[in-house]
Amino acid sequence: MTDKVIENNQVIIMGEIISDFQFSHEIFGEGFYMVDVNVPRLSDSCDVIPLMVSERLIDVNDPRGQGDARRARDEF
Repeated sequence: MTDKVIENNQVIIMGEIISDFQFSHEIFGEGFYMVDVNVPRLSDSCDVIPLMVSERLIDVNDPRGQGDARRARDEF
């Protein structure tokens, strides 16, 4: 049963970072930040997806982050 839960909650998005990283919270010394990702659709429209990311996975202080294309794979 646990396998079904893990399979159903997986997500992969690819898009352009369109905002600065904003601090959200900290747990056990690990900071988490929010950023907006612009994800294009096949219909030529776009969705803006809020993404939470750990400071251990990406350099949130790197000014080159905004405007970069990124791919994220995680779970809900």
